[in-house]
Formats: sequence, C-alpha cells, structure tokens
Amino acid sequence: SFNGAMRDNPGWKGVQLMIKVGVVTGTSPTMVVKLQGSSDTGTSWYDIPGATTATLTATGDYSITVYPGIKEVAGVATTGTTAQVDAIIPKSWRAQYTIGGATPSFTITNANYVYLP
Repeated sequence: SFNGAMRDNPGWKGVQLMIKVGVVTGTSPTMVVKLQGSSDTGTSWYDIPGATTATLTATGDYSITVYPGIKEVAGVATTGTTAQVDAIIPKSWRAQYTIGGATPSFTITNANYVYLP
C-alpha cells in the first residue's frame, strides 16, 4: 500500500483521477484507490466520502471524479468505469492505494488527473 504525491489544487472545483492498471499478480490480489484531502497542507489526511474505486482485482482503466453537483455513482470493478462523488476537491489532496492479498502486485502503467472548472 502507498500514498500518491500531495497535489495543490490551484482553485478548481473538481478533479478526475484516471488510473491504468497493467499487470496484476499474486494470490487473490486486491487494490482500492481513494482520494483524500488535507486541511493542513499534508500533515493529516481524511477520506473524501465516496471518492473511491471498488475493490479492483484485474487490469483495466478506472477513474474517480469529484465535482460539485455531479450525480453520485459508486465505483465498480469493471474496466472503463468512473466513481463519481458530489463534492468540491480540497486545496490539498492525494490518492491512496491500499493493496491486499498474498504476495500481491499491481503495475500502474499510468495515473493522471485533470482539474475541472
């Protein structure tokens, strides 16, 4: 498990995080990705409610969108899906990756984000 780098939102309302999972190995490997915010520029972190993928077990493209007024959609473990949460992205935020299983390995071949006005 690991945390992504802290991001400094320059004043946008929302963000979409896109993750491409390549090779997945191990016995019963699982990964959950969630977005977290910080009110003190990175000293302490809180989960942004609903801004999480489902439990991922396979390769594919997954994303999380945080935007005020958007229709909420829970994350699912089907490639090409987007979890959506009705919220404003905080000034300081990051992605957190929680990995489980026996000797699990997830190769993330691409992770990027775009701010939404």
